[in-house]
Amino acid sequence: ENAEFWVVLIFRLISPADLPGYVLGSIKYKFGKYFLITFIAEAFLGIITVYAGQSFIDRRPVHVTLWVLSAAILVAVMVFAFRKKTKK
Repeated sequence: ENAEFWVVLIFRLISPADLPGYVLGSIKYKFGKYFLITFIAEAFLGIITVYAGQSFIDRRPVHVTLWVLSAAILVAVMVFAFRKKTKK
């Protein structure tokens, strides 16, 4: 319930879509905060997915690779940040 906003956002970014909902719902995390966190996470991942998909349709393999790499880097950075924040 008292988890920091950024820790929950990172958890939402690195976890499969349904898992954070179950976990945060079971601890009765505030809906307004969860909604904002979900909006931010889905916006980031949605933008990357749309641009990668459009690049694929336009047959631009370099752009597809760059978008996929950017998503992988984002997730890797978030995993690192999550581990760092939760070790305290």
